[in-house]
Amino acid sequence: MTPHPSLLSQIATATRLSDVLPALHHHALATLGGTHSLLFEHNPRTGTLHLTSSDHLDDLTLTSDLSGTADSPLLADTCTRGTATFVSALKRQLPEVAKRLDARAALLIPIGRGHERIALLLVGFDVPPATAPAATDIADVANTFATALELFRYRAQCLHQEHVRMVIDRFTTVLADHAPIEDALTSLCTVIAQFTASTRVSVWLHDRDKRVLTRCATSETASTINPHIRADDSLAPVAVAMRHARATVWQTANETTHTITVPLRVYQRALGTLLIEGVPLDPHSEAGMLDCVDEVGRQIS
Repeated sequence: MTPHPSLLSQIATATRLSDVLPALHHHALATLGGTHSLLFEHNPRTGTLHLTSSDHLDDLTLTSDLSGTADSPLLADTCTRGTATFVSALKRQLPEVAKRLDARAALLIPIGRGHERIALLLVGFDVPPATAPAATDIADVANTFATALELFRYRAQCLHQEHVRMVIDRFTTVLADHAPIEDALTSLCTVIAQFTASTRVSVWLHDRDKRVLTRCATSETASTINPHIRADDSLAPVAVAMRHARATVWQTANETTHTITVPLRVYQRALGTLLIEGVPLDPHSEAGMLDCVDEVGRQIS
């Protein structure tokens, strides 16, 4: 069963991946005869699979990561081989997946292009089918998901590249007017806060002699500019971030937003940290957003 023209139209015209995913799950279940489905997307930054959508689960925040569980090796092996795998005894072979899929058996469908991993689709069955779904139907479902995921990742990448150019242009324009570096950094924080939809962005610079980090710019207009944090404070994200090579997401008490730290460094020398607070991360575009702010950090360093 090939994708219905209306589904292809939804993929082409939707502005967000989350808007078209319900139709993709419905197409998979209708084509393969399943009862429930889960989509695990591959995070290229970490190499792990994260549950990002489902036809029946409303809250994915507590069930998204299966790395380190007993299920992880089989899921990873399916992705590596690139061929669909049928699991007849789901509770025994994939106990963590069984809790989420609410099914007795499952078809594991790797989604990718060549050697590139994109995602893994799991289709559950209350009663194992007498005959396996046709290979052409499995391919149609996998290709439809791949097309949608790649299209929206490409769109997000283009948007992130535009954001990087916008931030750097604003930063260099302010500097070209012979303004103080603090003014240029404040302007940079404001622009980053706009495109990340975050509540606050700040730049913390490292004083190597005093071994402290000082907040020298922020997107908040009414804010104390110069608080200090010790560079060796193991509980402060801005201090810990200097020892990281890439942007890091930190969990907060608010489950709907996150904190991102971006190390500012030249070669092996730590210059400071870009702190982005209250970011409403989309699980489908988290990796792309982190790549984007990483590039901003490299450019301004």
